[in-house]
Amino acid sequence: AAITYSEGVHVTEAGEPKAVLGVRVSEPFFRLMGVQPAIGRAFSKDEDVPGRGRVAVISDRLWRERFNADAAAVGREITLNGRRHQIVGVMPPGFVFPPGRLRLTPDVWVPIAENIEPMRGRHFLYVVGRLKDGTSVAQADADMSAVAAAIAKELPEVSEGHGADVMSLQEHLVHDVRPSLMLLLGVVGCLVLIGCSNVASLLLARGLVRRREVSLEMALGATRWRVGRQLFAESVAMSVAGGALGLILALGLTRLVPALVPPDALSIDAATVDWRVLAFASGVSVLTGLLFGLAPAVQLRRVDPAQTLARGPRSIFGGRHTRAPRTLVVA
Repeated sequence: AAITYSEGVHVTEAGEPKAVLGVRVSEPFFRLMGVQPAIGRAFSKDEDVPGRGRVAVISDRLWRERFNADAAAVGREITLNGRRHQIVGVMPPGFVFPPGRLRLTPDVWVPIAENIEPMRGRHFLYVVGRLKDGTSVAQADADMSAVAAAIAKELPEVSEGHGADVMSLQEHLVHDVRPSLMLLLGVVGCLVLIGCSNVASLLLARGLVRRREVSLEMALGATRWRVGRQLFAESVAMSVAGGALGLILALGLTRLVPALVPPDALSIDAATVDWRVLAFASGVSVLTGLLFGLAPAVQLRRVDPAQTLARGPRSIFGGRHTRAPRTLVVA
């Protein structure tokens, strides 16, 4: 399917004039993308011919903003750059292909519906296609390079200096964002480890301060297993609470950060908190609680209730008790 942009589209129907990103596409576009309008239909073949094409498919966003999400909008006419077009379909939410300059999302799709033979040499069309089963992007790229070379040989006056490149749609959309995101992931991973180390140190110090409390509980009949479970549960509960707060913060940042970061600097506008993020955050929270909750529980092996209570509150800190926190700081 062929694609070309019409960025200066002005909608003057149903309210104040509004400038939107318009995209002109050939008839197979929506079938090729595997996404059909949520309301209405896509273009028909007889609408993508010269002299026709006065039809439009609009985005869910434009439909809600300009037509108050009224299903009766399909069939109505809309004025695009002074020309009347009939709305034949409304795309489902989230369909934002192809993004334009600065990753603007399209709001209107219309058929190309013109004879492109006289425009040979303008190189104004992009093409999106589906690979045949078993064909790699590299094979398609080699085939298209051969075709482009043949065209350049046949029509040097319009093809000199031009070629053809094939890339996956995902690569086209995210560009080189993966290395940046992997770097961010590594940085965040280091911060998580530093945070866990700090929390573990605090838990160890808290355990030392609570030695008299623990010794008193054990002197009154509590077993080491029961006291250890209590300390362990407190650690896990704190980790889960921290993970929940982190998710709440993430939900807010996924809305805030894309508005602050230039779209051409980092393509993070599609980052969402989905079930994979929830599962990862939950797993990390529980795992850190389990790992670092062991430290206070392990300390109980060295607790002698009678000796600790006899020494008094000022004797809870000793040289060997600071070894574990120092090890965590070094790590």
